[in-house]
Amino acid sequence: MSNDKTVNDTELHAYLDKQLDAAQRNEIEKLLCNDEQAQAKLNNYQHLNHSLHRLYDPVLTEAIPPGLLATVSHRSRYWNLVASVVLFLAGSLFGWQAQLHLADMKARPSETDMNLVKPAAFAHVVYSSEVAHPVEVSASQHEHLNKWLSKRLNTKLTAPDLTASGYHLVGGRLLPSTEERMAAQYMYENSAGSRVTLYVRRGDWEHKTQTISYSEQDGLSMFYWTDNDMGYALTSNARKDMQQEMARDAYTQLIINSVKI
Repeated sequence: MSNDKTVNDTELHAYLDKQLDAAQRNEIEKLLCNDEQAQAKLNNYQHLNHSLHRLYDPVLTEAIPPGLLATVSHRSRYWNLVASVVLFLAGSLFGWQAQLHLADMKARPSETDMNLVKPAAFAHVVYSSEVAHPVEVSASQHEHLNKWLSKRLNTKLTAPDLTASGYHLVGGRLLPSTEERMAAQYMYENSAGSRVTLYVRRGDWEHKTQTISYSEQDGLSMFYWTDNDMGYALTSNARKDMQQEMARDAYTQLIINSVKI
């Protein structure tokens, strides 16, 4: 493992290919929190890998046309033909298709941006400034809140405990989200009145890893991650260094406690 506190390409590929043990993966994830360039590279690699599988897996698994089989008299000739077709397709299409996807990723927002980052930021802006009705169900009904949101999202949810960072739970609410899905929002507040929101929803994410990513836009700081089909975004107007430990604390609790029902 590199000791210069940055993540190099070799480590990124080993992380993506699941060639690291638990301790090494944990170290990479810690480094990624402070290395936005490495985060962007990892997202590009993951998106390209997913796109290539989506494009070429159907070609590898589709049935051979009967007319083509009829022209092959020997089993060895059949396999040679299949291998030639696959190699031709891969060699002809891989180069330009990879470049097309890399350019396209820069031109259009990802699924995570459109269906997690942007909705979470918007919901934070709308409700974090609300005085009379910041939440739908208050923290005094903590158990009911968790059961209600768990039922609506079809996932066992428990509001993370962020008191170690000085934030107490105010409550939560159910929200409409994109793609005709629902989302949950938990809200926290510290003694100075500063608020943090945690946005949770399901989605067909292009990256299903548990890597924490960071985004900063319009004065908001956001740490977000996905775990299979679940997406999480912790948003506030606090500085990045102040919010990082809170995000890691929430991340750890949610990854451990989130179980489908």
